[in-house]
Parts: sequence; structure tokens; C-alpha cells
Amino acid sequence: MFYEELQDSVRHFKETEGGRSQMCKAMEERIDRKTIHYIQSMMEKLSISEEQAIDLLDCTEEEKERLLKQLKVNADL
Repeated sequence: MFYEELQDSVRHFKETEGGRSQMCKAMEERIDRKTIHYIQSMMEKLSISEEQAIDLLDCTEEEKERLLKQLKVNADL
């Protein structure tokens, strides 16, 4: 890399446990936001409930519960 500051930041996220942990958390949050968007889109376009939309994603029971909680939090905002 040409820029030392960028090189140091990338090294932190790739080579340290804390950096990998931060990156994993950020990616999980991004995936969750996108999944919530897909669920809301299915609900609107197919006129189905939250539970039905989540069932279409073929999630585990644990994931279903987590997604339902996130949908309820988003609805409260």
C-alpha cells in the first residue's frame, strides 16, 4: 500500500484479535440490517406477517427470535 496510515489501519483489522472482532461485529450488524430490509420488503410485497417472512429465510429458531426482536425495535423507532 502507498499510504502508511491506511496500511496501519488495515493491519489492525486483519492481524489483531481486537481488530478481527470489531470487523466481525461490523459485518454482522450490516448483514442484520440487510436481512431486516429483506424481511420488510417480503412483508410488504407478499402481504405476509413477520413470522411468515422469517420462515421463508429458513432460519434457526435462535435466529428467528433475534430477527423478531430487531423488527420490533425498528418498528418502535
